[in-house]
Amino acid sequence: MKIISNRKIYDTEKSQEITNVRHSNRNNISWYEEILYQSKNGAWFLKGEGGPISHYAVDLGDGNKEGSCKLTPMSVNATIKWLEKHAKYSIIEELFLDYLEDA
Repeated sequence: MKIISNRKIYDTEKSQEITNVRHSNRNNISWYEEILYQSKNGAWFLKGEGGPISHYAVDLGDGNKEGSCKLTPMSVNATIKWLEKHAKYSIIEELFLDYLEDA
């Protein structure tokens, strides 16, 4: 899957998967999966996919919703916040040590 945003190509096939988060399974209508990628040039982005009542749902215009999939470019700060939210502390320490400081 790929998108072009701000003249940059974000392509899951040409990028490295860093980590992922899953909520439930595809049999649950609220399921979702998010996969964090880093491009060869260091850009961060998220591939998100989910069911019809997940935050990836799209309105069909007739009162119904269906699941969808999208790519979202992310800044370094947004990436660190996403990793913190999902308790991926070892990845933060490994990849973003220069952005951390002792409390």
